[in-house]
Amino acid sequence: MAISIRKKGTKNFFHYPTGDGFISNFSYSNLLAKTEGDELVLVQPSGLGIGSWDYSEVSVYDDTDAGTEETFASSILLMQRLIDLGYPAFNLASVSGAGNYAVYTALVSQRETDNPTVIELVNTLGITITWTREATGDYKGTPSTSFADIDKIWFPSGVSNQGDEFVVSSVVQSVSDIRLYVIDGGSLVDGLENFPIEIRIYS
Repeated sequence: MAISIRKKGTKNFFHYPTGDGFISNFSYSNLLAKTEGDELVLVQPSGLGIGSWDYSEVSVYDDTDAGTEETFASSILLMQRLIDLGYPAFNLASVSGAGNYAVYTALVSQRETDNPTVIELVNTLGITITWTREATGDYKGTPSTSFADIDKIWFPSGVSNQGDEFVVSSVVQSVSDIRLYVIDGGSLVDGLENFPIEIRIYS
């Protein structure tokens, strides 16, 4: 199992894992990196692990520069290079809940014309979110209590690859309506499998 990490811009890294257990390429601006022995571990700010790889199976490319492949002789050298490129390092202060916001982290799945199903991993919002399929590739999240301030909601989009690469666009329509749009080749399409999302509500 290997992974290629490509820097596309400031805090913009694309990840291309291979091997069993990974069905998606992913792109987030908020992932954190840490090492555990010889392994590189990628986590979300909530502490949710995305995956781990032996340093020898990790390739790094800086596409803002020459874009050539870089490999490393140790996990320490790998981690240092990621930090040099602007990849945030994981520490206790970076875990969701340690800052001035509440967080909702979940894995979203959707098939055919069914409503999305979610596996909640973290929910410190104090409310529930009900997900419904409004139309092809259009999934609405309705909070049990409206959010207080639309300007304090952080809901990032992501890129996935479950067969073909597509974009999952996250949109805050109103304090009582958040949306996931699944876009493939410019068209809305159905289908997600354990797609990770995170919503933060800042105080």
